[in-house]
Amino acid sequence: MSGERVYEAVSAVMPCAHLAWRVGSVPPLPWCVYYLDEMDGYAADNRLHTRRNRWIVEHYYKEHDAELTAALEGALEQEFGAFKTTGEMWVDDEKCYETAYYFTEIEKEN
Repeated sequence: MSGERVYEAVSAVMPCAHLAWRVGSVPPLPWCVYYLDEMDGYAADNRLHTRRNRWIVEHYYKEHDAELTAALEGALEQEFGAFKTTGEMWVDDEKCYETAYYFTEIEKEN
């Protein structure tokens, strides 16, 4: 549940941080932040068998870059399979665009 797989997949394409960038360390756009939206699991016989982590990756950018978007989506799909997206939204406070990606990571418990 640490998010290492999410970080590795996204950071291979662009800078990313868990939840937020530290004050003074925000790189120039584009970049992503990721966080755990929800976690649950499947149990039987008083034992947890799998854990399901629902992640969100928020991609922030000044202008659309089709190659970068395709690389990010390809990395997410390769590592986690299918995902949902919000499409482009304008974030007035940040003066940039944002696209959010929603996907699930299944972890098998030993």
